[in-house]
Amino acid sequence: MYNKTDLILYDEEYQRFKEVIDNFLSISGSKYVFLLSKSGQVLVESGQTEHLDVTSLASLIAGSVSATIGLAKIVGESEFSVLFHEGESSNIYISLLNDRLILVVLFSKTTSLGLVRLKVKTIQPSIQSIYQNLLKKMETHTSQSLLENISDDDIDKLFDF
Repeated sequence: MYNKTDLILYDEEYQRFKEVIDNFLSISGSKYVFLLSKSGQVLVESGQTEHLDVTSLASLIAGSVSATIGLAKIVGESEFSVLFHEGESSNIYISLLNDRLILVVLFSKTTSLGLVRLKVKTIQPSIQSIYQNLLKKMETHTSQSLLENISDDDIDKLFDF
């Protein structure tokens, strides 16, 4: 059985998430969009990433979200579901979608924050639906069933025996 904190992303759900994220990128006027786990693992990304250290950015965002959850609890909130960072030329919009997923949108000053917020709200039901299907699939697949399909020959090939 999988650990309740693990997230196993299957190809079917990856493709569905990717379609939603790619579509969001085109209708929102954003530069870069990604979906990550609360642990900082990038699940799906879309956009102009050639000048970004995506791994570092995802880790820092996950840490920022964790710190913000701590801040929320101190002031009597369960969480703050949205974080916004405004820079001179770029902005970052971070939305906690559920207990495991974070949506991150990088956009320029030429794109309206209101548009980004509106478009995030329109894709949330699709992402939640895909996520719920993913959870159901994870519950039906155990780590044992994943290993059942691996033969001794597969292991030998893996280690070049």
